[in-house]
Amino acid sequence: MNKTSSRILQLRDAIEKKTGRYPATPKDFDCLAADIYEQLHESVSASTLKRVWGYVDSDSTPRITTLNVLAKFIGYSNWHDFCNSMDDEGRGMKDGATAGTMQEVDSAKEEREVLGSDESDKEKSTHHKGRWMIGLVTSAIVLLLLLGGLKLWQPSHEQSGLVLEAGQVFGQPEDYLPLFGITPSDHSWDELLPHHQGIVVWSPWYRHPNWHNEGNPDSLFPTITEYWTPTEEEVDSVPQSLVRQRNENLFFTVTRTNELRITFMRGIAVGDSATFLGVYRLDRNQSDSTHLVWQRIATQCDLRCLEYLEELKN
Repeated sequence: MNKTSSRILQLRDAIEKKTGRYPATPKDFDCLAADIYEQLHESVSASTLKRVWGYVDSDSTPRITTLNVLAKFIGYSNWHDFCNSMDDEGRGMKDGATAGTMQEVDSAKEEREVLGSDESDKEKSTHHKGRWMIGLVTSAIVLLLLLGGLKLWQPSHEQSGLVLEAGQVFGQPEDYLPLFGITPSDHSWDELLPHHQGIVVWSPWYRHPNWHNEGNPDSLFPTITEYWTPTEEEVDSVPQSLVRQRNENLFFTVTRTNELRITFMRGIAVGDSATFLGVYRLDRNQSDSTHLVWQRIATQCDLRCLEYLEELKN
């Protein structure tokens, strides 16, 4: 292993210690990329992080710009600063080891002078056995502390309430929209997710008189069919050309923006409550300019790392 590879491994270890996250899944890398952007407002893509950690095969060395950002993430000014720090630390360890060796030699010399040259084989054996036992006990204690520390660092989103599960019921939009950084408004049925183009938090009414929003509530809506028609009171006054135009506009808008929907359905539980259904994507094979069919593609939503939603788009 060359020196650069060794330094990259040390950089990875330092990042893992800082975040308490040991990337092993695509979502782990998405979350790490989000953490880096949140702290530095500089981007390193999840695919690049996968190559740095060896999650995907790559023969190339990470770019210096990538290494600079990762070094800044753990408090260094750049990659060169991080490497210099590791070099200084290595020299300190080497000097310390040399001094320790000299001290051991001097101590051993003093011990021989005190005990004399006629120390018995039995005393030597007892002395070495005692040192061996102390070393073994010390190693066991260190190992237990490390294992305990790793367990404490393991994040649990489910326990901390940061992962929404299909079937969760909320009293009203004011109870869940703030979780996404959204201030409820008069249009709380369709709110854009901040900083994510084409992703909305959708809160339709089941069997809405205009938009319908049809599906199977018994299985928490694997699909939702949406289309616009006038209400019974409006049907005589609204021309069919307007109905056709509204549905066409909706279809072309949704397909152009490649819309993704974090969906809460209202009116299927108690009163005006909203039930979280999951994340939905347009089924382009079944949708056209007369109606839209939304298909559920995820039953969970990780509030701590919403960047992963970008990868779920068509």
